[in-house]
Amino acid sequence: MKLFLLFCFSIFNLLSYSQDKNKFYALDASLQETVLDSSVYLLWVHEIEDSNWQFDYYRTWGPLVKSQTFADREGSVLNGRTSIYNTYGNLDSTGIFSYNKKNGPFIKYISLSKDSILESKHYDYKNDSLIKMVNEMDNLKKQAPGDTSVWVSRDTPIKDSSWAEFLSVNIKYPERARSKNIQGAVYISFHVNVEGDVNHAYIKKSAEYSLDQEALRLIKDSGKWYPDVINGIQIQSEKTKPVNFKLDK
Repeated sequence: MKLFLLFCFSIFNLLSYSQDKNKFYALDASLQETVLDSSVYLLWVHEIEDSNWQFDYYRTWGPLVKSQTFADREGSVLNGRTSIYNTYGNLDSTGIFSYNKKNGPFIKYISLSKDSILESKHYDYKNDSLIKMVNEMDNLKKQAPGDTSVWVSRDTPIKDSSWAEFLSVNIKYPERARSKNIQGAVYISFHVNVEGDVNHAYIKKSAEYSLDQEALRLIKDSGKWYPDVINGIQIQSEKTKPVNFKLDK
């Protein structure tokens, strides 16, 4: 909580004199503005779709700490996805706000290891009121032998035969990460609608700012995907794909 309050205090002072639509701030351990080489955190404030503003807090040469979406440039009205990450850069919790009210799914995750993220609990909110809570860990232990639904899922863009093939042709290693010999895996979650369009992409596992942005670009530029199908009917679904960044020796 103390770190969160410090972040809020710091951003209030920084934004009081800056109205740029795409601004970076280098912050020291006390969240005071400093030069990049002396910084501990990197704050990226940028305007996104629907005139919302996204505030991404990174460790300067490491993964995300927190990502929030606001309706205003000052960062006072939550409106969109808020995500919190653990020290591995794994998603710890995420949820959707509508003008400071919880409105939609809120999900809590657990990390079994650095590279293993499982959904733990799923909460559904409407106008700040809890509608339903599901313990996903309990669901993993249950079987549903009576369910005869046929679910078909193809986790690849339509224009490529495999995700690996798409990456081999389209990935570009960011110079920022290359200059510091930063490697790692980034996991991107996103929705595919019934027409195969990709939307609502967000980071499930973070590695570093430039690697994260390249992974997001790849997902957004991947074109249409095969929609999931249940009993012959196309449905909207959520997918998660890894992008592994590894430097040649």
